[in-house]
Formats: sequence, C-alpha cells, structure tokens
Amino acid sequence: MYEMKEDAIKIFITGASGTIGRAILEDIGERSLSLREIVALMRNKSLIDLPGIKIVRGDICGLSEDIIRELEDTDVFVHLAALVHRPETSPELYEEVNDRATKKLVDTFRQVSRSKIKQFIFISTVLVFGNYKSEIYLEEDETNPDTPYGISKLEAEKYIKKSEESDPSFKYTVLRLTPVYGKGDKGNVGKMIRFIKRFRFFPIFGKNIKKCPVYAGDVSLSIISCINNEKALGKTFTISGPAISVEDMATDIGHQFGVDVRLPQIPAFFLNSIPTVKKLTRTDIYSNKKAMEDIHYKPRFFKEGLEAMMKKGEL
Repeated sequence: MYEMKEDAIKIFITGASGTIGRAILEDIGERSLSLREIVALMRNKSLIDLPGIKIVRGDICGLSEDIIRELEDTDVFVHLAALVHRPETSPELYEEVNDRATKKLVDTFRQVSRSKIKQFIFISTVLVFGNYKSEIYLEEDETNPDTPYGISKLEAEKYIKKSEESDPSFKYTVLRLTPVYGKGDKGNVGKMIRFIKRFRFFPIFGKNIKKCPVYAGDVSLSIISCINNEKALGKTFTISGPAISVEDMATDIGHQFGVDVRLPQIPAFFLNSIPTVKKLTRTDIYSNKKAMEDIHYKPRFFKEGLEAMMKKGEL
C-alpha cells in the first residue's frame, strides 16, 4: 500500500473502524506522505483487513502493553475514538471515554514516544461551541457547550493545549467536525439517508433550516493534510461542509435513489420538546475559513459527497 522508508513516519490511529477511520485507511496510501508504518487500534481485529495496516487490539480506556509498545516509536497519533451518538448515555461515561481516556493517551504518548515529531491530532466537535448564536459560528468564537458530549470534548481539548504549553516537544492539532456522513454513519445524516431510502419522504420542521454536513472522505483528507504539517501545529480548525438546507439535503438524497422525496412541512413549535427534532429545527452554520487557508481544505458539496458514496457502493 505504501513504500517503506527509514526516514518515514509512523502513524497510530484510534477509532480506525469508524466512518472516518475507514476513510483514512483507504486514502492515506494514495497521498504524498512518507510512511513507515500505520498502526490501527481496534476492539475487533476482523473489522478491517487492508494491506499494509498493522492491527492492534485494545481499548482506549485501558492501555495494554502492546499499545504502549507501539507508541514508543510513533510519530503522529490520530485520535478518532470517542463516545458519540448515545443519547441515553450518562454524562459520567462521556467524561470517562472522551475526556479522561484522552488525557491518559496524551500523557502516555508524551512519556513514551521517542519521536522528534510527536504530533497528537485530536478529532473534536463543533458542539464545543454550544448553541448561543443564530448566525454563523466563526473558528475563533467562544466555546460554551451545552451537551455532555460537547463538554467532554472541550475538556479534552483544554488538556491537550495545556500539555503543549508544559512540554514544547509535544505538538497538537485539533479538528472540530460538523456532522459527518459516509460509510457506516450512525449519526443524524445517516439516519436521514436510511429513512428516505425506505419511506421516500422526510418531514421538514420549520423553514429554510440549514446545516453543514461534511463528507467522511473530506475529513480524512483534512486529517492527512495536518500530518507533520508546520501550518497545522498548535492550531484548532473547524472542518465543515458547505451550508445546505434540510429540504435540499432530502432532495439530493432522493436523487441518488432515483425518487422524488415528499417533504411535508410540520410546524416546529409542535415538536420542539423532542430533543432530536429540536436539532432539525435549528440552523447550524460553521466557518472553515482557517482550515481552507492553512491546510488547503476543500470540502465537497453535499450532492458530491453522496455521489462519491454511491460510486463506492456505500449508499
């Protein structure tokens, strides 16, 4: 999959069996990176079988000797694994997996890695901003998360940044993602796609509600662009897709399946008490200007992302 070189870098990836992880493992060998080795941490070794990828079985909440040994000569740590899409989960569990486990990974990587690069790429979420603006969220805006998931991710972000302050040899890059869609997506966009595929209609709550879903392949390329990149070190980027209305999202999904999707309008105030519906009635737009400038991020339009999924047989 890639050419082995003595001066090449070793990458360690958590969450490799997820939507973004799968995309990275498929994309990374095709990019102009000098790679020595790619190690993927998974709970189940059978989930992915790609040539050139070393699989290590384990869990981020309990670091085994195998994991620690792999980190000793790791140059770039890509931390994708997280607890997400679990509305019934307690705040304590979000804290344990997304916050405390991340802190332990950071500490272990700092202590055992002998690399001169020592870059930690952390995948976060735009939910760290919270929900206090009706207009576009800028990358430099204040953070005020209002969900256990967003709070746990922000706490991890803060620790990562403090770690760099106390240890100049440690370098970080934080990527805050909008809702991601792609193969195996269990989030709202994936649910929307499956609903429309099955029922050929989608209820619209409110008018001209806009979102910024991002294609997993674009997230993958943004992560790869940050690897050992001076312009990405010590920075936080928002990784979002172009803004699109929920109506247009539903229509674009229908076109991929060759159907005209019915879009019944339902007054939002009838259902605002339901958390899942409240998300659908809220416009969420996020600027990715800094990512476009510094790491040359170029997100696809929603329609283009769906087309890419269809070509790969992922819809």
